[in-house]
Amino acid sequence: MRVVPAVILRVPSVRAPSLGARITHCLTLTATLLLLSACGAGDFPKSGSPNADSTPPTIRIVQPLDGAHFEGDSLTIDIEYDDQGSGVAVNSFKVLVNGQDYSGAFDQHNRGASGRISPSQRLTLGENQLAVEVKDRAGNMARAERSFLYAGNGWLTLAGMVRTGGPVTALALSPNGKTLAVGGADGTVRLWDLDGGLLNERATLKGHSRAVTALAFAPDGNTLASGGWDRTVQLWDLRSAEVKKRAVLEGHSLKVLALEFAPDGKTLASGGGDRTVRLWDLTADYPTERAVLKGQRRVTSLAFASNGKTLAQGSGDGTVRLLNLRGADVTEQTALAGHTMKVLALAFSPNGKRLITGSADRTIRVWNVSGSKPTEQAISEALKEAGTTMTFATNGRTLTSAGQDGHLTYWDAASAQSLGEATLPGSIQVVAQAAESPYLVIGYDSGKIYVLHAGISP
Repeated sequence: MRVVPAVILRVPSVRAPSLGARITHCLTLTATLLLLSACGAGDFPKSGSPNADSTPPTIRIVQPLDGAHFEGDSLTIDIEYDDQGSGVAVNSFKVLVNGQDYSGAFDQHNRGASGRISPSQRLTLGENQLAVEVKDRAGNMARAERSFLYAGNGWLTLAGMVRTGGPVTALALSPNGKTLAVGGADGTVRLWDLDGGLLNERATLKGHSRAVTALAFAPDGNTLASGGWDRTVQLWDLRSAEVKKRAVLEGHSLKVLALEFAPDGKTLASGGGDRTVRLWDLTADYPTERAVLKGQRRVTSLAFASNGKTLAQGSGDGTVRLLNLRGADVTEQTALAGHTMKVLALAFSPNGKRLITGSADRTIRVWNVSGSKPTEQAISEALKEAGTTMTFATNGRTLTSAGQDGHLTYWDAASAQSLGEATLPGSIQVVAQAAESPYLVIGYDSGKIYVLHAGISP
């Protein structure tokens, strides 16, 4: 038997590496292990490294459509997203409605998410903002936004919305509710035709050099009065398609704050920061000043009784003065004390026996003015905070109070009892209401105008 000799393996000797080489080797090995560990966990190189994924994911809001008009008990939101880079998987997902995070109400799947939101808890009447944020596992983020309108489903619903070119400073609805006048900070008056809650712009009236602060329609709807910071009262003839300026009435030494036509349309009352009430005779071809009554505080609101013989004047000091227009001279009949801040709104009942007053002190008061000495019949808290706006229905049956905090209350003018309440987004600046219309019009400093339908009556 042949014996195979053993093979002797000789391993060449290896010189021990230097200390610097050993440190470099360890650092390289550590970095490699960390990279492999990160990739194994599904993460990717961060931005700035040679292999970083810098492509953000894409988001598409399928529902609701941009500017959609929504009503009902729930809102469905559908979202699609994709990633063209190496991020692929979604690492974080947010759905923000009016700035609040409602991601927990959504079911996510590979390429999107869907969920439902209860309007009564999370949506505000009018304009709402939806935002979706997605971050992939490479750290790239994408955001999509959408605006939609919630019409509501209670006694007060949104019929329409438009945007003007600037802050809304005054509003008035014609007696039949078919024409809306909008005063702006730029001195213009815009006329809109109101049809079924929808607004169509008709004309822009340019005459004031500064902001428009008061508007009023004549009882027949054929004349519009506008007053402003420029201290003038301007009359506009609306009888033809082409609106014409009828007159410019000068006399006030400070801005005009209140305008009111007498029931027969023959007299216009104007009040302003100069603490005067001026009565203008409209029976002649060109109006003339009939009388001037000076007060102690600026005039903030005006209202005629149905007989045209009594004019109520609200003042900045909280008092309400009843002016007697019987005869050639205008005299003060009596003063009603009770409010502690400026009087924002006034309205007589149809028979002239009751006067409703609203104030920045957050209250409305109902007065019996049928006797020789007026008496207070009722008082209610109208607003959540002081220093707000208020308007009354011209037919005396209902009134609306609206605050800068967005709180709106609809009242029975006879009992001063609340018929309904709602919260609107943003700070309400001005409100308009007409006797023969179910609509309320709300104006905002942002230039937005809401047309609301009030579905209740006393």
